[in-house]
Amino acid sequence: MENFGIRLARLRKEKRLRRSDLAEAIGIDTETIARYERGEREPKLSDALTLADMLGVSLDYLAKGDEAQNKGGCFDGKDDICVLTTDIENAAISADTAKESVSVPRALVGKIDVNTPPFSLNITDDSMSSFGVKRGGYLIINPAERVDDFDIILVAYKSKTAIKRFQKMPDGAVRLLSPDGGDIDIPKEYIDDRNVFRIIGKAVLFQYSETIKLDHTF
Repeated sequence: MENFGIRLARLRKEKRLRRSDLAEAIGIDTETIARYERGEREPKLSDALTLADMLGVSLDYLAKGDEAQNKGGCFDGKDDICVLTTDIENAAISADTAKESVSVPRALVGKIDVNTPPFSLNITDDSMSSFGVKRGGYLIINPAERVDDFDIILVAYKSKTAIKRFQKMPDGAVRLLSPDGGDIDIPKEYIDDRNVFRIIGKAVLFQYSETIKLDHTF
């Protein structure tokens, strides 16, 4: 059975890429890519998304292969869809990590692109409570939705993945507003450098795990 490491190696060879090409794109050494391919380590979410882009596949397919393709029906429902769940803390994309899924109303998720499908983050602490995102729930991220000022986003900046509010500045720079007030200003010259700064997706919905109550007004 093809696991993540074997699939990564196969896709890399099909694209005629070297391990060093992948390593350079996400700012790690070549041996780490080799360890991914041997199944000894797993990439964090922001790096996995970059790898999927380079290899021309969806994150779901990179993580789960044909099993992800067979779950295409998750997005075919008229009322509800199912989204795979990961943790922002470890942000790994192994089959074990992505095995859990939650069902959410399709109408609240927005535009769906099967190549960059929505997914959910399991919230394990209260660091984002000021954003209305509470421990024990699921934050639904949709990479296909347009991001506007003050939307909550999942962002990768300098290889770190975090939840922030987005604000476009008059000079073309971006300000990432933090729940704790520790805002980050991204200079204009970094905005288009996906190795430094990348918006992974927009937060479209929060689901409370105990009551299953839904909130998309944050």
